[in-house]
Amino acid sequence: MLLLAPMEGLLDATLRDVLTRLGGVDRCTSEFIRVTNTLLPERAFIRVVPELLNGGRTAAGVPVRPQLLGSDPILLAENAARLATLHPPGIDLNFGCPAKTVNNSRGGAVLLEEPELVGRIVAAVRRAVPAHIPVSAKMRLGYMDDARAEDNALAITDAGANELVIHARTKAQGYKPPAHWERIAQVAQALPAKRPVLIANGEIWTTGDAQRCRAITGCEHLMIGRGQITDPGLAQQVTGGAAVPWWRIVPLLPLFWARVSARVERRHRAGRLKQWLNYLRHRHPEAQQAFDELRLHHEPAASRPGCSRPRPAGDAPTRRRQKPRSRVNFRPPLPNSACQSPSMSALQQRLAALGPDRLRGMRRGIEKESLRSQPDGKLALTPHPAPLGSALTHPHITTDYSESQLELITGVHASVQGCLNELTEIHQFVLRTLKAQGDERLWVSSMPCGLPTDETIPLGRYGSSNVGRAKSVYRMGLGHRYGRRMQTISGIHYNWSLPGVDNDGYFSLIRNFRRHAFLLLTLFGASPAVCSSFVEGRNHELQKLGASGTLYMPHGTSLRMGRLGYQSEAQATLAVSYNGLEGYAASLHDALTRPWPAYETVGIRNPGGDYNQLATTLLQIENEFYGTIRPKRVIFPGERPLHALRERGVEYIEVRLMDLNPFEPIGIDAMTLRFLDVFLLHCLLADSPPDTPSEIRELAQNQHLTAARGREPGLELLRRGQPVKLTDWGLELIEQLQPIADALDELEGTDAHALAVAHARSTLRQPDLLPSARVLKAMAAHHDDSFIGFVRGQSATTHEHLLALPWSAAQQARHEQMAARSLDDQRAIEAADTLPFEIYRQEYVSPDRLGRPRAATPAKGAVTV
Repeated sequence: MLLLAPMEGLLDATLRDVLTRLGGVDRCTSEFIRVTNTLLPERAFIRVVPELLNGGRTAAGVPVRPQLLGSDPILLAENAARLATLHPPGIDLNFGCPAKTVNNSRGGAVLLEEPELVGRIVAAVRRAVPAHIPVSAKMRLGYMDDARAEDNALAITDAGANELVIHARTKAQGYKPPAHWERIAQVAQALPAKRPVLIANGEIWTTGDAQRCRAITGCEHLMIGRGQITDPGLAQQVTGGAAVPWWRIVPLLPLFWARVSARVERRHRAGRLKQWLNYLRHRHPEAQQAFDELRLHHEPAASRPGCSRPRPAGDAPTRRRQKPRSRVNFRPPLPNSACQSPSMSALQQRLAALGPDRLRGMRRGIEKESLRSQPDGKLALTPHPAPLGSALTHPHITTDYSESQLELITGVHASVQGCLNELTEIHQFVLRTLKAQGDERLWVSSMPCGLPTDETIPLGRYGSSNVGRAKSVYRMGLGHRYGRRMQTISGIHYNWSLPGVDNDGYFSLIRNFRRHAFLLLTLFGASPAVCSSFVEGRNHELQKLGASGTLYMPHGTSLRMGRLGYQSEAQATLAVSYNGLEGYAASLHDALTRPWPAYETVGIRNPGGDYNQLATTLLQIENEFYGTIRPKRVIFPGERPLHALRERGVEYIEVRLMDLNPFEPIGIDAMTLRFLDVFLLHCLLADSPPDTPSEIRELAQNQHLTAARGREPGLELLRRGQPVKLTDWGLELIEQLQPIADALDELEGTDAHALAVAHARSTLRQPDLLPSARVLKAMAAHHDDSFIGFVRGQSATTHEHLLALPWSAAQQARHEQMAARSLDDQRAIEAADTLPFEIYRQEYVSPDRLGRPRAATPAKGAVTV
């Protein structure tokens, strides 16, 4: 484990964000949050650790542990308890700060003169914080001398700390070399066998220093600070990676400047940049030019008037080495400048025309699927748990294809965090119910757990009503048409709307979304591997990984969205156009009414009279048509979705290509949702020419290529018939998202959307940081390349994390009442049925229920704002 040290006034959230993008850092500790004589408000913690708004992680996904500083055990415990409600990945305590002002206020290293007090502080915080949140401490060897180093370490150990970082110098020694690593080894020997994880810190500037520190201290884990600031690639080298050249650091400088500009007063911005460049120039001589320019001009070249965009110092290693240049482009051209392309200018004009009220009217909701699994990683074959209520009528908890596949549904929300909070609460109730009934868990990957034979996978059951039976028969039909295993794939659907958008506007958005969906598959795909049971008896192009029955694609991003996913020869014949509601509806109408020979062979019923499917047409119902995005409208009871669209128009869109992120407790995080909001607004506002049959074929090929090979270096897609590198196209799109992110941030008074865009830019440039790459890396590092082993471990961790979150009796009662009410609603529906099922089925699939095409209306243009 390699930690990034806290450094007051230097290594703050801005620099943490930038430094963690190069890889190698496993966790950060924040600069201290001073606790004096009051209970701090939540905003005080967030001001120092804004990552708390992103699940406690930097944009690159690296956890950040907030650090508290003070001397009053009771106050520290109370503040730690409040901090814990923000769900940090841990809480750290500062016993090492050498600053005179801090020590004079009885904080930091001066406390090492009182080991008994140090122990009381740690014990009080440990008692106040939930058990699942680690508590750690950072200490120096002592205040004026190291005579009490062992006493302090023992006090921290006995008080129950999970980790202890030891800086190998006293306060009196400051930061003067050498660091006394041998004293860390002596302290370690004085501690009991059951001790905290020990982490060595101090004077680690090179990989050689790291090796010597480990050898002398006996500590496997290290914390680095100034060495990482001077050489941002140090952590990656220490963990076995290659040295990071200057050309890879250059793109981080404009990001740092943008973050500083958003957070720091203008008169102090250049000082922050000079501070970092001053460190960088000791390791990278090329930084000297940028440092000299700042001394002359006090701001980066590209932030001054003019449109010059000089190339950064250094170049890619495959090109001829060039003389370093002094200017670094720290930010894109300012809005409405003469440097902008016409398309960007038009997009920004449309953005401005939306106005703040319509942007505030943006709404979203989530539908999240997850299999129920056994602890051994096999599919749970038990019925839908009765305490969860009726899968037919519960508004938030149902099943999807299989009885074993839960679907958790939020309401409509005005904020990203509100949406995630509700999804988290639904998860908590579900997991508490599963725990009360046995040991089942939610499988946290989009690709399924170990599956039984195809016919053994249970279909969803919804009771004896006509509508309930129809839902089960529809699923039986899917099993006949595609196989039951294919239906056990899980995903996240994101429902999104903006007020004032008409049918043409939504279809304009959909066309652009389909064109640019490759970017979402690359950035958020998290299913590069699968258990071999999923493809048993099927042809596939997967490669074997290890000896555990795992199959994978080395550069795959989302196998779920590739040829292994919801595919069929019948649906491959569909070339649905999204040029308008009428054309889209006509395409679906044809598929819903056209007989398909293979399905006619299956028949409506088997010889024993049991139902095989709802219809023998190419599609049984509208939901069978699978796409990356759908136009949607809330339907009336018994109404066909296509009829609702034709009668009342598009109400919202449903994004369907998002994988479950196994590293996130509920499968998705706030940063991802904010990126989706920005991305969807861009799809709405950008020019969106009509699609064509050739483009539809092109997009299908791009999707398959990205799903199977999206991280492959140099991979090319097709754009209007011409090859273009995926990364080049993706970075072009990401740059176009910036003004939209800035507008949303200005509206909310944050930089959360800009951070989401910056994170996307960084991970696209560094594909080893993408979720699909992280999955394969974690499988290799900790699970012997076993997909089942990895997801079992992540599922268990998620299970315990969500169970440990606060849960009140009122929440439990509310969810139990909702479940009971849903069962009553199902019984009422069943009691009211009078129609024989066969008549109900025939009437439901009748073409008359699909609505009639209306007269075409004149086109209104690509976007209505």
